[in-house]
Amino acid sequence: MSAFSTLLILDGSAECLQAAELLWKVGVSQDIGVDAQFVVDSPGIWEFLSFDVPGLIGSGPYLKVHEAVRQELLSLGDTLAEMYSVHSGSLAIKGDVFIDEGNPVREICSRARSYSLTAIGNKSSGITSPAQDRRAVPRRSLAEKLAHYIESPLLIIQNACTPWQSLDVYIDPADDFQNTLDGAFFVASFLNAQIRVVPCIDQPHNQTGQAGLLNYLQLQRENFPQVTVELISADTMSVIASIASRTDITSLPVISSFAGPKGRHDPVGLLVDQTIRYLSVPSILLWPAEFSLRKLKEQPAATNRNKAH
Repeated sequence: MSAFSTLLILDGSAECLQAAELLWKVGVSQDIGVDAQFVVDSPGIWEFLSFDVPGLIGSGPYLKVHEAVRQELLSLGDTLAEMYSVHSGSLAIKGDVFIDEGNPVREICSRARSYSLTAIGNKSSGITSPAQDRRAVPRRSLAEKLAHYIESPLLIIQNACTPWQSLDVYIDPADDFQNTLDGAFFVASFLNAQIRVVPCIDQPHNQTGQAGLLNYLQLQRENFPQVTVELISADTMSVIASIASRTDITSLPVISSFAGPKGRHDPVGLLVDQTIRYLSVPSILLWPAEFSLRKLKEQPAATNRNKAH
C-alpha cells in the first residue's frame, strides 16, 4: 500500500459522499487506503441545551436529554460507519472507521496529525463578502473551524470532483514554501497531473525569494521528470481573483497557510477560514507551511483507539 495516508471526516451529507467517492477513485488507482472518522460532539450538545445554573427546574431533565441525544449520535455514527464500510469494501478500499467523542475540532486535529491528508465535505455558505456575512449571521461550518486550527493538510470538497489533472499552488516565495510544494509534487506525481506554481510577488520581500524558488523548482524537475511545471507570477489581487473565479473540477487550488496571531492565513494575508467561507470553489487544499510529508513518515501509525466494529 502507498505510504500516502488519507482520513475522511464522516457525516451523512452529499458533500461527504462526494469527498469519499473522490478519495476512493484515487485509492483504487494508487492503492491508497482511506480511514474515516466520525465525532460525537457531546460538549456541543450541552452548549445547545444552554443549561448552567438551576432556575425553574433542576439539572435532571437536561442531563436526561443530553444522554438521549448522545446515544442517538453514537447510533448514527455506527450506521454511518457500517454504510461507509459497505461502500468502500465493495471497491476493495482498505481502511478503518473511528468513532471518537469530544470537541470535533480537537478530536479531528488530534487524529489528523498521523495522516498525509484529511478530507472533509463542506456545503458552500453562498456568502461572498464580509458585508453579506454580517447580514446573514450564519453559523461557522466545521470545515471553517478546522481551517483555522488544523496543522496538517486539509482537503475541502464542496462539489463533485474528478481526480485532478492540474494543481495550482499558491505560495509566498519569501516564506517557507518547500513543504507545500513537496506535497504538491508528491500528489501530482501519482495523479499524473501538472503543476502551476503561483507566487505572490507584489511585495518587495517576496521578489527577493524568487531566486530560491527557481532553484527549488529546478531540483524538483529533476526529481519528478514526469510532472510538468509552470511558473506564473501574480500580484495579490490577481491571486484572489484567480482563486475566486474557479469552477473547474479538474484543477485543484493548493494554498500554503501560515500560523499567525489571529489564526492561519494564506500567502496574501487573508485568514484561511474566511477563504473557505467566501469561496464556492469545487475543491481546495490547504497545506500548512510547517507540515512535512518527510517528517510524517517518521511518526508512528495512527492509533486504533475507538475503532468501529
